[in-house]
Amino acid sequence: CRMNFTANGITQSSPEIKHLQNCILCFLTGPKEYYDNSGGGLTISGGEPMAQFEFTRALLHAAKAHGLHTCLDTCGFAPQAKFAALVDDVDLFLYDYKATDAKEHARFTGVANQAILRNLRFLYERRARIRLRCPLVPGLNDSLAHLEGIAALAAEYPKLEGIEIMPYHAMGRDKAERIGKPAHLHELQNPDEATKTKWLETLQQLGCALAT
Repeated sequence: CRMNFTANGITQSSPEIKHLQNCILCFLTGPKEYYDNSGGGLTISGGEPMAQFEFTRALLHAAKAHGLHTCLDTCGFAPQAKFAALVDDVDLFLYDYKATDAKEHARFTGVANQAILRNLRFLYERRARIRLRCPLVPGLNDSLAHLEGIAALAAEYPKLEGIEIMPYHAMGRDKAERIGKPAHLHELQNPDEATKTKWLETLQQLGCALAT
């Protein structure tokens, strides 16, 4: 079992930060024997945890001090100095790779991918454990060029923990509607098994044995 903490909504100046950190650690360290036996630990996700950097860094450091396994789920877009400040307190990075082409990445996400790729190299050279996570949206970023880009990263960084293909799903559509936000990509359907199998087969043909 693994506790997952989402960093959304915690501001850097919030007076509740320290109290919340203590509450989370109390929750985690109480059943530490359970986590030790189950192989669990703390995963911080979001949103983007690096956008709440001080909170994220302090919580990771405290969790490591208590002997907990730590995992950071990140898009990789943050100043490299911030990754340098917490890399030693992270046992595993779940690292997004959304688009190979910088212009497409900017169109899909609002930012180009150069800083993300530089941070990936930095963490890899620091011998961080990294699992690359690649969300694929049919007709949007599942082009052959992007699959080749994923395979190229696998070849460049052969000691990655793995490459996880994450097929698009429409569950966020209902969530957006429930909170009164516009739901995009109405026309998209979840990819079928044949499509997902083709993605993996293409990656394997490109020499990317790490992809699952």
